[in-house]
Order: sequence, then C-alpha cells, then structure tokens
Amino acid sequence: MTKKLINILIADDEDLIRNSLSRFITRRGHTVHTAINGVEALELLKHKPVDLIILDLLMPEKNGFDVLKEMNQFLPVIVISAFSGPLEVDIHSDMYPQVIGFIKKPFENLQTLVEQVEDTYENYIRKI
Repeated sequence: MTKKLINILIADDEDLIRNSLSRFITRRGHTVHTAINGVEALELLKHKPVDLIILDLLMPEKNGFDVLKEMNQFLPVIVISAFSGPLEVDIHSDMYPQVIGFIKKPFENLQTLVEQVEDTYENYIRKI
C-alpha cells in the first residue's frame, strides 16, 4: 500500500530539530511548512493547506498549548516534547481532541520518527 503524501506543518523553536525533521520528511515526498513559534504557526494555518501539525509545546511568543487552543480543532496534531509523566495523559484529554500522538524528545533516529508520524496519521485517517 502506498503511503498518502501529507502536507505537514512543523512548529518548533529549535532550529536543528525543525530543519532536520523538515529535510527528512521532504525527502519522503511530503510537503512541509515550518514555524519557529506559535504565532507563526497560527498565521501559516490561515494561508497554507495543512493535513497534520507536528507541534512542540515549549516555544516563545505562543506555546504549543496556545496553538492547540486557538487552532481548528479538526486538524490532527502530533505533539513532540521533552516533557514526560503526567503531561502525556493531560495532552490526550478531551481538552485537546486534535492531539493524535505524542513523541518524546530527544529523538534517536529521524527515520523511525518520520515512520511513526506517517503511521500515526494513517491510523487517524482510517478512523475518520
């Protein structure tokens, strides 16, 4: 089965993560838009077609929680964060219905990370 090509917004203030992830995802055929903070992410969502957001929680100006509250709730989000513990439970609550996955930083392998993103998105699409 061929994987669906995805329009992805990566919102992360860490240049290395944002740029590396963007390059790797683009090489797999997907379209990528990037934002360095929550303000930029919300602005891009107004003007770019996006199927999925990969969202860091700790960003300047507007953090990931702000983005989750202000964005279209029907757009799926995979949260990437160094947080651990109770946050994982909280982020999957009814308060954030658009969150379809949580991936912990740091990442050991970009290929595994991108495959996890693709699989999580495909599983989400099958359910709707």
